[in-house]
Amino acid sequence: MNRKDVQMPTKLNNAFVMAGLVLALGTTACQNGFLSLDRNGNDDGQPGMKGPGQTDGPGGELTDITDGPNGCTPDDRFFMREVWAPAVKNSCFGCHNEQGAARNSSFLLYNQGWGNYVDLNMKVLTEFAQTKRDGEAVLLLKPLGRVSHGGGAVITEGDDVYNRLKAFVDRSENPSTCAAANDEDFYQDVLFLDNAQTMRKATLSLAGRAPTAAELAGDNLDAALDSVMTEETFYQRLTETYNDLLLTDMFLQGSAAVDLLDEDVFPNARYFDAIQDGDQRNAERDRVNDGIARETIELIKHVIREDRPYTEIITADYTMVNPFSAQAYGVEANFADPTDPMEFVEAQIPGQPHAGVVTTVTFMNRYPTTDTNRNRHRSGIFYLYFLGTDVLKLADRPIDPTQSDLSQNPTLFDSQCTVCHTVVDPVAGAFQNWDDRGRYAPRDTGWYTDMLPPGIEGAQMPSDAWGESMTWLTTRTAEDPRFVEAAVQHAFRLLTGQSPLSLPTDATRADYEAAFRAYEVQYEFFKQLGLKFVDSNYSFRKLIKEIVKSPFYRAYNAGNVTPKRQAELADLGTSRLLSPEMLSRKITATTGITWENNGRNVLLNPGEFLLLYGGIDSVSITTRMKEPNALAASIARRMSNEVSCRATPTDFTRPVAERLLFPTVEPGQTDAATVRAGITHLYWQLLGEKYADGDAEIERAYSLWNDIQQDGSNGNYGNQLPGSCRVDGLSDDPDYTIRSWMAVVSYMLSDYGYLYE
Repeated sequence: MNRKDVQMPTKLNNAFVMAGLVLALGTTACQNGFLSLDRNGNDDGQPGMKGPGQTDGPGGELTDITDGPNGCTPDDRFFMREVWAPAVKNSCFGCHNEQGAARNSSFLLYNQGWGNYVDLNMKVLTEFAQTKRDGEAVLLLKPLGRVSHGGGAVITEGDDVYNRLKAFVDRSENPSTCAAANDEDFYQDVLFLDNAQTMRKATLSLAGRAPTAAELAGDNLDAALDSVMTEETFYQRLTETYNDLLLTDMFLQGSAAVDLLDEDVFPNARYFDAIQDGDQRNAERDRVNDGIARETIELIKHVIREDRPYTEIITADYTMVNPFSAQAYGVEANFADPTDPMEFVEAQIPGQPHAGVVTTVTFMNRYPTTDTNRNRHRSGIFYLYFLGTDVLKLADRPIDPTQSDLSQNPTLFDSQCTVCHTVVDPVAGAFQNWDDRGRYAPRDTGWYTDMLPPGIEGAQMPSDAWGESMTWLTTRTAEDPRFVEAAVQHAFRLLTGQSPLSLPTDATRADYEAAFRAYEVQYEFFKQLGLKFVDSNYSFRKLIKEIVKSPFYRAYNAGNVTPKRQAELADLGTSRLLSPEMLSRKITATTGITWENNGRNVLLNPGEFLLLYGGIDSVSITTRMKEPNALAASIARRMSNEVSCRATPTDFTRPVAERLLFPTVEPGQTDAATVRAGITHLYWQLLGEKYADGDAEIERAYSLWNDIQQDGSNGNYGNQLPGSCRVDGLSDDPDYTIRSWMAVVSYMLSDYGYLYE
């Protein structure tokens, strides 16, 4: 059964904005790689696009925002709302990008492919605001046409765009002192989970268990979450979420990971082949293979488990080995239990420099290269995962071959290509010491001369660093604010399964102002979260705790709000389909049984429902299902029926103190007060929802229970439970109460509140 006919509270959907994290006014060198948009000025006398702070019609006045404490507006929020969206993006961006008419100028703006492009654009404008000619800012003189400007005069003194640029120039000379914007008004009308509900949600998500009584009664979420993050299930969650990103579990099958090792370099790689007994040999092979396949993810887990700076995931001068992969690599390592394949420790492979996960053999082979690709794919992945920058979005125009001069190297000289290659190729050069098989094999001839030299974004790698090129690259990356942003973004995805919001660019859309407001609130939250992350010495655990305590995790409903407020709040809160792994743990935690078929967990078995319910195999299926299709919906319905069939009688056979589902009711009890009390407990146990006596939800479930019990008590269906539902010590149901409880449990297990988080 499903509550599709029940009017349920609206669950708010949660996503988080990818935003700049450290926005300091200062100068910066211009960079490359930007999306071109059509210029939309006011040359025809018609009103331009309306943005926040503008009034309807031409000549809208600049309206300063007062988000900060005591009416103070942070500079970045002012730039985003009053300068970038309504002025620069419309009047300047169309030409001043790497593919625009002004691509050869020194004033180039960043597109949304860059991880913190708002921050970067603010710095570009700040440089030109602080550059003076005869006491006036070049940022104003150029568009006014008072100094050389290829586009001529595009604004006039006193018009809306001028006023906005002038206000920005003034701010660049006198930066605000606001520590943060004040967004408290944004959360008006929003209902939040209390501490007990938050703890329940977090423990089920992160530890795969229900919270203890002490955790529910406590008010120190930090301490409770610290404890949760010492449990092994939490690290299993990390394994799942980081494999969703890295997909290195593709090497778990057979000897796929062992086969990546060059036996000339690692002569002991297949030491298990000498074992005579076939079963023992295969078991040893699997332990070796798992150790190599999982070393990338185990390194990330190790950094988080030890609460070391998260930067170490790309700067660590070691890898992780278990007792069996250590033998394959031929390295010495100390293990508490040399027979435990799940124990991983730090190790250094002789003759190979390490740079965290980036130099592991599985990372290199999951993102391979070719003689023509020349590590560009690896470079793009590096940018995406560790700098929050999607290099495939740095240009949006299709390449026109008729405009290319093929007599010259287009990746070096054709602006249609250099928009991306200027960014990608230097980092590709930093991978020069690893070949197409992921082996450390420094090139004798140096890097290709028909590509930009190794480095990153204008910083060229010195030749004496080429031998440890990845160490040079990752050390610089760990100091980049975009690394912080990428870490924050991944922590949000771990907890919510949602993608971050993007700054809305179409000011003509009906919900533009609402979308902009939602974006800037999330932007501020990300910025403050990033600062806390840095202050905590890059503690990933700090990110988890701050997100769980935040409005973005705890929001679950809103009052009677206007359509505009609905649009603003549409992406607040969490709502994602649980993965097969998470749903399996939730079933066990809340009902006390595992959904099995012939002794196999059907949600975790690839031959059963793992892939059909949206799981991945890290090879051909690499993206998890976000919304259920008809097949997944059928699986969920089957789960609710089969689990309720087994869990209900099983729970009744347990001592009252050990029951999860029915601690307040016994079979055969039919009085309304007892049944309603049992239903109230089930709502909390299965759905985390609290209802008072007489609530409509309780009455709906009671009506279901009562109708079924009345129908069954007529003796039409016999006294015995269905064969598949019988358990030791309980097979009869003469009053038809157990089967009535099965119906209620099934009703709740099939509810979206159970299947989603």
